[in-house]
Amino acid sequence: MNNITCSGIIYPRKFTLLPFPQTNLIVMTKSTKKSPKPNEPDNNPQQPRGPSLVEYGFRAATLDSSIYPTFRSKAELVLHSLGSVAATGVSLSIWVQYSGSNPVPSGGLQSIYPVLVSFSTVMVGWMMWAFVAKAICNMMGSEIDFRSSMRSIGIAYSPGVFLVFASIPFIGSYLFLIVSLWLLATITMAISAANNVSLMKAIIPGFLGWLMSWILLMGWMVIYPFALV
Repeated sequence: MNNITCSGIIYPRKFTLLPFPQTNLIVMTKSTKKSPKPNEPDNNPQQPRGPSLVEYGFRAATLDSSIYPTFRSKAELVLHSLGSVAATGVSLSIWVQYSGSNPVPSGGLQSIYPVLVSFSTVMVGWMMWAFVAKAICNMMGSEIDFRSSMRSIGIAYSPGVFLVFASIPFIGSYLFLIVSLWLLATITMAISAANNVSLMKAIIPGFLGWLMSWILLMGWMVIYPFALV
């Protein structure tokens, strides 16, 4: 018998199963995140921005010691320190450009030579002062590294922007002396706060760094060559 009878329906004995086409099932899921209502407060407010370079510089110039632990721990504040030192370098360059008994050449690259030397001297002095402070404070028990020392000392250079007024005749030399002593005070405070040492102990690296980077280096690279005294 070649056919199969089932429920009155005759089926052939031999038949071929055709493959069922595969279909891709797309499962739609409903998001459980609620959209905020117009008057509903945001539960994730934006983080408040930190103080600006101007505010940090003002606080450093007024001997506010509370900012230096922050500069020691946050590497991203190196731009604030760099900006403070760069502003001092530019101010010193302006003082050199318009002071001194030797005339500054006005043509070609020689006209910007005093500016480049002054700016570079401040940058090198910053690194020198930071290294001296780091080395001496490590002997006192501090664990500060070189980069943290540079950030803490760099923002304390903020009083150096007033060197731009040192080019005023008759009072320029006195202003330079005042700003120099002001820098000694702010950076000594920075060394004390960043390394957690007493102010009396911080005077040693503060004065040695000031003598090497601000007096000797400045005198050798800037003051003497351009006859500013």
